[in-house]
Amino acid sequence: MIIVNGKEMSWQAGMTISDILKNIKIIFPQYIVSVNDQRVPPDEHDAYCIEDHSKIKILYVCHGG
Repeated sequence: MIIVNGKEMSWQAGMTISDILKNIKIIFPQYIVSVNDQRVPPDEHDAYCIEDHSKIKILYVCHGG
């Protein structure tokens, strides 16, 4: 079990950040991902394997003025 933005999600061995983003159907063009309070750069999302009991935060970047 992992926690994504405060909600429980099933965990699978070999799961990556990209898998999570596809699963939750992210629609925002810009976002920041952290795993256990450590930021993960976008170029690592395909290869970064999530461990069981991890806490993932996806922060959406919005523009305004």
